Amino acid sequence: MKAETGILAVWDELSRILPDHTFLTETRIADGTVTVSGFSADAARLVRIIDQSPLFSGATLTSAITPDANERKDRFSIVFKLRGARTATARSRPAP
Repeated sequence: MKAETGILAVWDELSRILPDHTFLTETRIADGTVTVSGFSADAARLVRIIDQSPLFSGATLTSAITPDANERKDRFSIVFKLRGARTATARSRPAP
């Protein structure tokens, strides 16, 4: 049986693949789905970078990339799946 990807593995992979000019302001991990938001000097390229990871798949922007004058970077929000993660469904829940 394949072990599910843990939170530490997700953080480790994100810190490895995201460029130095990118930082996250929010990260949510639930039911095999990860949502990240933050700022980057090249936000348009992040979807491709995340999709190339062996741990992640199906990366898409959840909102438009917008310039932020204070940070001098682009604001982004991306959602993606953990490869091999099982999602919670009514059938997969144990009986009470």
